[in-house]
Amino acid sequence: MEGSAATIFARASAPGRAGVAMFRVSGPRVGAVIAMLTATPLRPRVAHHRRIHGIDGSVIDEGILIYFKGPASFTGEEVLELHLHGAPAVGRALFQTLEHAGCVLAEPGEFSLRALQNGKMDLAAVEGLSDLLAAETDGQRRQALRQYGGALSDEAQRWRADLVQILAAIAADIDFPDEEDVPAAVLEAAAGKLATLIAVLSQALETADQARRVRDGLSVALIGAPNAGKSSLLNRLAGSDLAIVSEEPGTTRDIIETPLEIAGQLVRVADTAGIRDNAAGTIEKEGIRRTMIRAEEADRRLLILDGSDRGTSVSRETKALLVPGDLIALNKADQAIRTEAQHLATALSNEVQTPLITLSATTGDGVAGLMKALAKEVEEAPGLNGALLSRERHVSHVGQARDALVRATANLRLAPELAAEDIRLAARAFDHITGKIHVEEVLGDVFANFCIGK
Repeated sequence: MEGSAATIFARASAPGRAGVAMFRVSGPRVGAVIAMLTATPLRPRVAHHRRIHGIDGSVIDEGILIYFKGPASFTGEEVLELHLHGAPAVGRALFQTLEHAGCVLAEPGEFSLRALQNGKMDLAAVEGLSDLLAAETDGQRRQALRQYGGALSDEAQRWRADLVQILAAIAADIDFPDEEDVPAAVLEAAAGKLATLIAVLSQALETADQARRVRDGLSVALIGAPNAGKSSLLNRLAGSDLAIVSEEPGTTRDIIETPLEIAGQLVRVADTAGIRDNAAGTIEKEGIRRTMIRAEEADRRLLILDGSDRGTSVSRETKALLVPGDLIALNKADQAIRTEAQHLATALSNEVQTPLITLSATTGDGVAGLMKALAKEVEEAPGLNGALLSRERHVSHVGQARDALVRATANLRLAPELAAEDIRLAARAFDHITGKIHVEEVLGDVFANFCIGK
């Protein structure tokens, strides 16, 4: 990326034709840019309606200009925002003028990078902003806003502040080992605070999977025998013909996935190959192998049973996949449900401790009940609203901190010097979360998915 001395510009709104497009300029040459585009000075943080002029003095467009004087801006630098008509020709003319003024086109995420470098945001907040820009569901939006607003950063700073107090108590014991007034009570208090913080970190780690599900989506694998109706149900849920539906067994070979928003959360439903013992050929066997892997990795499995099949059975491999919390649906309710199929479905639902859903993927009857059951799974997920650690990087650093504090607790009375060092390591782990140290190591991953102009 260009050095921070460069003045950068980019279109900050989506590309293409639009009624209004927003452009952003940041850096030390913003004042010169304003003087070139419009002869009249701009008061900071006030919207001005102006005509803007190109290289030859001709009018490019007219719109709203807002000047932000650094450091009171998004990037911490001098910033100019231009709200112009969203015609491609306007953007091209503006870009030519800005390049003539010595500005350079920003790289993806460069505005946010400068905000990080200038202390306007920390690394956790930048990650929250990245997630917010990519949010597709209400749950993703809420979680991203919490992190962008400082929920994780504030918590990490509180954890670090607790460690500073604990270190002070240990330092007193190390510096005055023979003083009866700095006694075991000091270390006892430190031990209590360590135990409390370890419990808090353990809870954060336990809910990390929930944060991951909000960010990446709850994965649900449709499993069952061939022709049970998995592909028909996927098409019904997606509202389009994503999967091929055929009476021929083993039609589905590859995994087909569709995203759904259920109860404000992203749910990724995957159609898989039918599981049967007498698979025909190498390709179908490979499809079943992939199904088993996907089903094991999924957060939930939805077993589809053919209610019209007199000889309905479930393979041993399929039964082994089911765990409490998985769902079972008896399909083809538009046909006569066989007694044998009803008995099997009821027995399995009792075994997995989940309600039995009867539906027809063909007519849509009962699908609302399935959606309600999926919504319940989403809404009752523990820690959904309080989870903080949405990325593997967060989980790694908090796990390192907790392990260090466990070691510190063991050494607190026998070797307080070693305990103090482990507490310092835990504090450094918290600093990694906010990017106070070694931020360069993760910048590539963090900014890889940013759009130009943000």
